[in-house]
Amino acid sequence: MNIIICGAGRVGFSISKQLSAQGHSITVIDQSSEFIQKINDTQDVKGIVGRATFPSVLEKAGAEEADMIIAVTQNDETNMVICQVAYSIFKINKKIARVRGQEFLGGKWGKLYGESNLPIDVIISPELEVAKSLQRKLDAPGALDSLPFANGKIKVLEIDINKKCPLVNTELSKLTQMFPNLQANVLGVIRGEKFVILKKKDKVLVFQPYGRTVHHENGMISDYSGRSFEAENAVSIVKKLSKKFGVIHMAEFGIDFQKHEVKDPVASPMGADLRHWCGIIANADYFLGCDSSGQHMVHALDKKCTVVIGSTFPINVSYPDDENIDILDMGLGARTYSPIRVTTDEYADRTNDGIMAMNDKVEAIIVESVTNGMTGKPRIGHKYKDKD
Repeated sequence: MNIIICGAGRVGFSISKQLSAQGHSITVIDQSSEFIQKINDTQDVKGIVGRATFPSVLEKAGAEEADMIIAVTQNDETNMVICQVAYSIFKINKKIARVRGQEFLGGKWGKLYGESNLPIDVIISPELEVAKSLQRKLDAPGALDSLPFANGKIKVLEIDINKKCPLVNTELSKLTQMFPNLQANVLGVIRGEKFVILKKKDKVLVFQPYGRTVHHENGMISDYSGRSFEAENAVSIVKKLSKKFGVIHMAEFGIDFQKHEVKDPVASPMGADLRHWCGIIANADYFLGCDSSGQHMVHALDKKCTVVIGSTFPINVSYPDDENIDILDMGLGARTYSPIRVTTDEYADRTNDGIMAMNDKVEAIIVESVTNGMTGKPRIGHKYKDKD
Protein backbone atom coordinates (compact mmCIF):
# COMPACT_ATOMS: atom_id res chain seq x y z
CA MET A 1 0.00 0.00 0.00
CA ASN A 2 1.03 3.61 -0.55
CA ILE A 3 0.78 5.28 2.86
CA ILE A 4 1.42 8.88 3.89
CA ILE A 5 2.28 9.55 7.55
CA CYS A 6 1.98 13.13 8.75
CA GLY A 7 4.13 13.73 11.83
CA ALA A 8 7.62 12.30 12.37
CA GLY A 9 7.58 12.39 16.17
CA ARG A 10 7.80 9.31 18.35
CA VAL A 11 4.42 7.95 17.23
CA GLY A 12 4.92 8.67 13.52
CA PHE A 13 8.48 7.29 13.67
CA SER A 14 7.26 4.01 15.22
CA ILE A 15 4.35 3.63 12.77
CA SER A 16 6.54 4.23 9.71
CA LYS A 17 9.11 1.74 10.96
CA GLN A 18 6.53 -1.02 11.40
CA LEU A 19 4.68 -0.38 8.14
CA SER A 20 7.84 -0.13 6.03
CA ALA A 21 9.06 -3.40 7.52
CA GLN A 22 5.84 -4.98 6.24
CA GLY A 23 6.68 -3.93 2.69
CA HIS A 24 4.46 -0.85 2.34
CA SER A 25 5.58 2.26 0.46
CA ILE A 26 5.85 4.98 3.12
CA THR A 27 6.16 8.75 2.81
CA VAL A 28 6.57 10.83 5.99
CA ILE A 29 5.80 14.57 6.21
CA ASP A 30 6.93 16.85 9.06
CA GLN A 31 7.81 20.53 9.48
CA SER A 32 10.98 19.59 11.38
CA SER A 33 13.95 19.04 9.07
CA GLU A 34 15.72 17.38 12.01
CA PHE A 35 12.97 14.75 12.39
CA ILE A 36 12.88 14.10 8.65
CA GLN A 37 16.68 13.75 8.50
CA LYS A 38 16.57 11.20 11.31
CA ILE A 39 13.87 9.14 9.68
CA ASN A 40 15.63 9.25 6.28
CA ASP A 41 18.86 8.05 7.88
CA THR A 42 17.34 5.14 9.81
CA GLN A 43 14.42 3.88 7.71
CA ASP A 44 13.70 2.88 4.14
CA VAL A 45 11.07 5.62 3.67
CA LYS A 46 10.71 8.91 1.81
CA GLY A 47 10.81 12.00 4.03
CA ILE A 48 9.42 15.42 3.08
CA VAL A 49 9.79 18.65 5.02
CA GLY A 50 6.63 20.77 4.94
CA ARG A 51 3.17 21.43 6.33
CA ALA A 52 0.90 18.46 5.67
CA THR A 53 -2.18 20.71 5.65
CA PHE A 54 -0.95 22.27 2.39
CA PRO A 55 -2.35 20.51 -0.71
CA SER A 56 0.91 21.16 -2.57
CA VAL A 57 2.87 19.26 0.10
CA LEU A 58 0.42 16.33 0.03
CA GLU A 59 0.65 16.31 -3.76
CA LYS A 60 4.44 16.16 -3.55
CA ALA A 61 4.09 13.22 -1.11
CA GLY A 62 2.05 11.32 -3.72
CA ALA A 63 -1.43 11.86 -2.29
CA GLU A 64 -3.03 11.23 -5.69
CA GLU A 65 -1.79 7.62 -5.54
CA ALA A 66 -2.06 7.10 -1.77
CA ASP A 67 -4.25 4.37 -0.27
CA MET A 68 -4.08 5.68 3.28
CA ILE A 69 -3.10 8.76 5.24
CA ILE A 70 -2.21 8.74 8.95
CA ALA A 71 -2.18 12.12 10.72
CA VAL A 72 -0.30 11.94 14.03
CA THR A 73 1.08 15.45 14.54
CA GLN A 74 1.03 17.01 18.01
CA ASN A 75 -2.02 19.14 17.16
CA ASP A 76 -5.56 17.68 16.98
CA GLU A 77 -6.90 20.42 14.72
CA THR A 78 -4.00 19.95 12.31
CA ASN A 79 -4.72 16.24 12.09
CA MET A 80 -8.38 16.93 11.35
CA VAL A 81 -7.57 19.40 8.58
CA ILE A 82 -5.09 16.98 7.02
CA CYS A 83 -7.81 14.32 6.77
CA GLN A 84 -10.27 16.85 5.34
CA VAL A 85 -7.84 17.97 2.62
CA ALA A 86 -6.85 14.37 1.88
CA TYR A 87 -10.50 13.47 1.31
CA SER A 88 -11.82 16.62 -0.37
CA ILE A 89 -8.98 17.08 -2.87
CA PHE A 90 -7.25 13.71 -3.24
CA LYS A 91 -10.06 11.28 -2.34
CA ILE A 92 -7.73 9.15 -0.22
CA ASN A 93 -9.71 6.08 0.81
CA LYS A 94 -8.54 5.49 4.39
CA LYS A 95 -7.95 8.37 6.81
CA ILE A 96 -6.61 7.90 10.35
CA ALA A 97 -6.06 10.74 12.84
CA ARG A 98 -4.72 11.08 16.36
CA VAL A 99 -7.17 13.11 18.46
CA ARG A 100 -6.26 13.68 22.11
CA GLY A 101 -8.75 16.35 23.18
CA GLN A 102 -11.68 14.73 24.97
CA GLU A 103 -13.94 17.54 23.79
CA PHE A 104 -13.71 16.06 20.29
CA LEU A 105 -14.51 12.52 21.40
CA GLY A 106 -17.76 10.76 22.26
CA GLY A 107 -20.84 12.20 23.87
CA LYS A 108 -23.14 14.39 21.85
CA TRP A 109 -20.25 15.29 19.50
CA GLY A 110 -19.90 11.72 18.29
CA LYS A 111 -21.53 12.60 14.95
CA LEU A 112 -18.71 15.00 14.17
CA TYR A 113 -16.89 12.36 12.14
CA GLY A 114 -18.12 11.02 8.80
CA GLU A 115 -17.95 11.80 5.09
CA SER A 116 -20.56 14.57 5.41
CA ASN A 117 -18.65 16.20 8.29
CA LEU A 118 -15.02 15.46 9.20
CA PRO A 119 -13.97 12.51 7.00
CA ILE A 120 -11.93 10.54 9.56
CA ASP A 121 -12.32 6.74 9.42
CA VAL A 122 -10.30 5.79 12.49
CA ILE A 123 -9.43 7.93 15.53
CA ILE A 124 -6.35 7.23 17.64
CA SER A 125 -6.69 8.57 21.19
CA PRO A 126 -3.80 7.52 23.49
CA GLU A 127 -5.59 8.61 26.67
CA LEU A 128 -8.79 6.84 25.66
CA GLU A 129 -6.90 3.67 24.74
CA VAL A 130 -5.19 3.62 28.15
CA ALA A 131 -8.57 3.97 29.87
CA LYS A 132 -10.03 1.16 27.75
CA SER A 133 -7.02 -1.05 28.51
CA LEU A 134 -7.49 -0.53 32.26
CA GLN A 135 -11.19 -1.34 31.94
CA ARG A 136 -10.37 -4.56 30.07
CA LYS A 137 -8.01 -5.52 32.90
CA LEU A 138 -10.79 -5.00 35.42
CA ASP A 139 -13.29 -7.00 33.32
CA ALA A 140 -10.90 -9.99 33.03
CA PRO A 141 -8.37 -9.69 35.89
CA GLY A 142 -6.87 -13.13 35.23
CA ALA A 143 -6.07 -12.43 31.56
CA LEU A 144 -2.76 -11.11 30.27
CA ASP A 145 -4.65 -9.18 27.59
CA SER A 146 -8.13 -8.99 26.07
CA LEU A 147 -9.66 -7.59 22.90
CA PRO A 148 -13.39 -6.89 22.51
CA PHE A 149 -15.33 -7.47 19.27
CA ALA A 150 -18.96 -6.89 18.22
CA ASN A 151 -19.43 -4.04 20.70
CA GLY A 152 -18.13 -6.14 23.57
CA LYS A 153 -20.36 -9.16 22.92
CA ILE A 154 -17.28 -11.25 22.03
CA LYS A 155 -13.91 -11.07 23.76
CA VAL A 156 -10.57 -12.65 22.89
CA LEU A 157 -8.50 -13.34 26.01
CA GLU A 158 -4.82 -14.20 26.39
CA ILE A 159 -4.36 -16.41 29.45
CA ASP A 160 -1.18 -17.86 30.95
CA ILE A 161 -1.49 -21.63 31.61
CA ASN A 162 0.89 -22.93 34.29
CA LYS A 163 1.90 -26.54 34.84
CA LYS A 164 -0.69 -27.12 37.57
CA CYS A 165 -3.63 -25.93 35.48
CA PRO A 166 -6.20 -28.73 34.80
CA LEU A 167 -6.30 -27.69 31.13
CA VAL A 168 -2.78 -28.99 30.53
CA ASN A 169 -2.74 -32.12 28.29
CA THR A 170 -6.54 -32.02 27.94
CA GLU A 171 -8.14 -32.65 24.54
CA LEU A 172 -10.23 -29.71 23.31
CA SER A 173 -13.18 -32.02 22.66
CA LYS A 174 -13.25 -32.91 26.38
CA LEU A 175 -13.18 -29.37 27.74
CA THR A 176 -16.96 -29.04 27.81
CA GLN A 177 -17.19 -32.37 29.66
CA MET A 178 -14.77 -31.17 32.33
CA PHE A 179 -16.25 -27.67 32.48
CA PRO A 180 -19.95 -27.81 31.48
CA ASN A 181 -20.41 -24.08 32.09
CA LEU A 182 -17.42 -23.03 29.98
CA GLN A 183 -18.63 -20.38 27.55
CA ALA A 184 -15.43 -20.08 25.56
CA ASN A 185 -13.54 -21.60 22.64
CA VAL A 186 -9.77 -22.10 22.57
CA LEU A 187 -8.51 -20.44 19.38
CA GLY A 188 -4.82 -21.21 19.73
CA VAL A 189 -1.78 -21.46 21.98
CA ILE A 190 1.55 -19.63 22.09
CA ARG A 191 4.40 -22.13 22.41
CA GLY A 192 7.69 -20.33 22.70
CA GLU A 193 7.64 -17.80 19.86
CA LYS A 194 5.11 -19.72 17.74
CA PHE A 195 1.34 -19.25 17.67
CA VAL A 196 -0.48 -22.52 16.94
CA ILE A 197 -4.14 -22.53 15.86
CA LEU A 198 -6.07 -25.35 17.52
CA LYS A 199 -9.24 -26.98 16.22
CA LYS A 200 -11.61 -29.42 17.86
CA LYS A 201 -11.99 -31.19 14.54
CA ASP A 202 -8.97 -30.90 12.32
CA LYS A 203 -10.34 -33.27 9.67
CA VAL A 204 -13.46 -33.14 7.51
CA LEU A 205 -15.28 -35.93 5.68
CA VAL A 206 -18.03 -35.98 3.07
CA PHE A 207 -20.81 -38.52 3.72
CA GLN A 208 -23.08 -39.63 0.84
CA PRO A 209 -25.58 -42.11 2.32
CA TYR A 210 -28.05 -42.23 -0.58
CA GLY A 211 -27.85 -43.26 -4.23
CA ARG A 212 -29.77 -41.86 -7.20
CA THR A 213 -32.62 -44.37 -6.73
CA VAL A 214 -33.58 -42.99 -3.32
CA HIS A 215 -37.04 -41.51 -2.80
CA HIS A 216 -37.61 -38.59 -0.44
CA GLU A 217 -41.20 -37.52 0.05
CA ASN A 218 -43.08 -36.05 3.01
CA GLY A 219 -40.08 -36.62 5.26
CA MET A 220 -39.88 -40.33 4.33
CA ILE A 221 -36.68 -41.76 2.81
CA SER A 222 -36.72 -45.07 0.93
CA ASP A 223 -34.62 -46.91 -1.63
CA TYR A 224 -35.89 -50.28 -2.88
CA SER A 225 -32.68 -50.91 -4.83
CA GLY A 226 -30.71 -51.87 -1.73
CA ARG A 227 -27.92 -49.39 -2.50
CA SER A 228 -28.54 -46.63 0.05
CA PHE A 229 -28.02 -46.46 3.79
CA GLU A 230 -31.14 -46.89 5.87
CA ALA A 231 -32.15 -43.44 7.14
CA GLU A 232 -31.84 -44.34 10.83
CA ASN A 233 -28.38 -45.81 10.26
CA ALA A 234 -27.26 -42.73 8.35
CA VAL A 235 -28.30 -40.45 11.21
CA SER A 236 -26.69 -42.73 13.81
CA ILE A 237 -23.40 -42.83 11.89
CA VAL A 238 -23.39 -39.04 11.48
CA LYS A 239 -23.96 -38.69 15.22
CA LYS A 240 -20.91 -40.87 15.94
CA LEU A 241 -18.59 -39.39 13.32
CA SER A 242 -19.47 -35.76 14.04
CA LYS A 243 -18.01 -36.16 17.54
CA LYS A 244 -14.59 -36.76 15.98
CA PHE A 245 -14.66 -35.02 12.60
CA GLY A 246 -16.39 -32.29 10.69
CA VAL A 247 -19.14 -33.85 8.54
CA ILE A 248 -20.52 -32.61 5.21
CA HIS A 249 -23.79 -34.34 4.22
CA MET A 250 -23.93 -35.03 0.47
CA ALA A 251 -27.55 -35.41 -0.68
CA GLU A 252 -30.17 -33.74 -2.85
CA PHE A 253 -32.28 -33.06 0.25
CA GLY A 254 -31.51 -31.83 3.73
CA ILE A 255 -31.98 -33.59 7.06
CA ASP A 256 -32.61 -31.87 10.37
CA PHE A 257 -29.85 -33.64 12.28
CA GLN A 258 -30.46 -31.59 15.42
CA LYS A 259 -33.99 -32.99 15.51
CA HIS A 260 -32.37 -36.43 15.71
CA GLU A 261 -30.18 -35.31 18.65
CA VAL A 262 -27.02 -34.79 16.63
CA LYS A 263 -25.41 -32.11 18.81
CA ASP A 264 -22.40 -31.36 16.61
CA PRO A 265 -23.03 -29.20 13.52
CA VAL A 266 -23.35 -30.95 10.14
CA ALA A 267 -22.98 -29.04 6.86
CA SER A 268 -25.56 -29.74 4.14
CA PRO A 269 -24.76 -27.73 0.98
CA MET A 270 -28.09 -27.68 -0.86
CA GLY A 271 -28.20 -27.07 -4.60
CA ALA A 272 -24.58 -28.10 -5.21
CA ASP A 273 -24.08 -29.79 -8.58
CA LEU A 274 -21.51 -32.49 -9.42
CA ARG A 275 -18.85 -29.89 -10.21
CA HIS A 276 -19.33 -28.28 -6.80
CA TRP A 277 -19.20 -31.65 -5.07
CA CYS A 278 -15.95 -32.47 -6.87
CA GLY A 279 -14.46 -29.33 -5.36
CA ILE A 280 -15.84 -30.11 -1.90
CA ILE A 281 -14.57 -33.70 -1.97
CA ALA A 282 -11.18 -32.58 -3.32
CA ASN A 283 -10.73 -30.32 -0.28
CA ALA A 284 -12.11 -32.80 2.28
CA ASP A 285 -9.90 -35.30 4.10
CA TYR A 286 -12.08 -38.37 3.57
CA PHE A 287 -15.24 -39.71 1.93
CA LEU A 288 -17.85 -42.19 3.16
CA GLY A 289 -20.63 -43.30 0.89
CA CYS A 290 -22.70 -45.94 -0.83
CA ASP A 291 -22.62 -47.11 -4.45
CA SER A 292 -23.17 -43.73 -6.08
CA SER A 293 -21.43 -40.78 -7.75
CA GLY A 294 -19.24 -39.78 -4.81
CA GLN A 295 -17.02 -42.86 -4.88
CA HIS A 296 -16.26 -42.28 -8.57
CA MET A 297 -15.25 -38.68 -7.85
CA VAL A 298 -13.02 -39.95 -5.05
CA HIS A 299 -11.35 -42.46 -7.37
CA ALA A 300 -10.77 -39.79 -10.03
CA LEU A 301 -9.37 -37.37 -7.41
CA ASP A 302 -7.17 -40.08 -5.84
CA LYS A 303 -8.67 -39.48 -2.39
CA LYS A 304 -9.25 -41.94 0.46
CA CYS A 305 -12.71 -43.30 1.19
CA THR A 306 -14.92 -46.01 2.65
CA VAL A 307 -17.63 -47.40 0.34
CA VAL A 308 -20.47 -49.53 1.72
CA ILE A 309 -21.92 -51.89 -0.91
CA GLY A 310 -25.34 -53.58 -0.69
CA SER A 311 -27.20 -54.94 -3.71
CA THR A 312 -24.42 -54.18 -6.20
CA PHE A 313 -21.23 -56.18 -6.70
CA PRO A 314 -17.99 -54.31 -5.83
CA ILE A 315 -16.22 -55.64 -8.92
CA ASN A 316 -18.89 -54.09 -11.13
CA VAL A 317 -19.45 -50.72 -9.50
CA SER A 318 -16.45 -49.90 -7.32
CA TYR A 319 -12.67 -50.18 -7.33
CA PRO A 320 -11.53 -53.21 -5.29
CA ASP A 321 -7.93 -52.78 -6.46
CA ASP A 322 -7.71 -49.14 -5.37
CA GLU A 323 -5.63 -49.00 -2.18
CA ASN A 324 -7.35 -45.75 -1.20
CA ILE A 325 -10.82 -47.34 -1.06
CA ASP A 326 -11.98 -49.52 1.83
CA ILE A 327 -14.96 -51.53 0.55
CA LEU A 328 -17.40 -52.89 3.14
CA ASP A 329 -19.67 -55.40 1.36
CA MET A 330 -23.00 -55.63 3.20
CA GLY A 331 -24.46 -57.85 0.52
CA LEU A 332 -21.81 -60.56 0.50
CA GLY A 333 -23.58 -63.92 0.31
CA ALA A 334 -26.97 -62.27 0.79
CA ARG A 335 -27.85 -60.31 -2.35
CA THR A 336 -29.76 -61.43 -5.37
CA TYR A 337 -28.29 -60.48 -8.75
CA SER A 338 -28.85 -56.76 -9.25
CA PRO A 339 -30.43 -55.81 -12.59
CA ILE A 340 -30.57 -52.05 -11.95
CA ARG A 341 -27.78 -51.47 -14.46
CA VAL A 342 -29.80 -52.93 -17.36
CA THR A 343 -33.37 -51.87 -16.57
CA THR A 344 -35.29 -48.71 -15.75
CA ASP A 345 -37.67 -50.62 -13.50
CA GLU A 346 -37.23 -48.93 -10.12
CA TYR A 347 -38.72 -51.97 -8.35
CA ALA A 348 -36.41 -54.50 -10.04
CA ASP A 349 -34.33 -54.87 -6.89
CA ARG A 350 -37.15 -55.42 -4.40
CA THR A 351 -35.56 -58.75 -3.44
CA ASN A 352 -32.59 -56.79 -2.04
CA ASP A 353 -34.73 -54.36 -0.04
CA GLY A 354 -33.35 -54.02 3.50
CA ILE A 355 -29.94 -55.47 2.67
CA MET A 356 -28.25 -52.26 3.90
CA ALA A 357 -29.88 -52.39 7.34
CA MET A 358 -27.16 -52.26 10.00
CA ASN A 359 -26.86 -53.15 13.66
CA ASP A 360 -24.62 -51.38 16.17
CA LYS A 361 -21.70 -53.67 15.35
CA VAL A 362 -21.79 -52.81 11.65
CA GLU A 363 -22.03 -49.11 12.40
CA ALA A 364 -18.99 -49.47 14.66
CA ILE A 365 -17.07 -51.15 11.82
CA ILE A 366 -17.92 -48.28 9.47
CA VAL A 367 -16.79 -45.70 12.03
CA GLU A 368 -13.58 -47.70 12.56
CA SER A 369 -12.95 -47.82 8.81
CA VAL A 370 -13.36 -44.05 8.52
CA THR A 371 -11.18 -43.41 11.58
CA ASN A 372 -8.47 -45.72 10.22
CA GLY A 373 -8.58 -43.97 6.87
CA MET A 374 -8.32 -40.57 8.53
CA THR A 375 -5.34 -41.61 10.64
CA GLY A 376 -3.46 -43.67 8.05
CA LYS A 377 -4.17 -47.10 9.54
CA PRO A 378 -4.83 -50.23 7.37
CA ARG A 379 -8.14 -50.88 5.63
CA ILE A 380 -10.58 -53.19 7.44
CA GLY A 381 -12.78 -54.30 4.53
CA HIS A 382 -12.62 -57.96 5.56
CA LYS A 383 -14.44 -57.29 8.84
CA TYR A 384 -17.82 -56.89 7.17
CA LYS A 385 -17.92 -60.69 7.04
CA ASP A 386 -18.44 -60.70 10.81
CA LYS A 387 -21.31 -58.20 10.76
CA ASP A 388 -23.87 -60.75 11.97
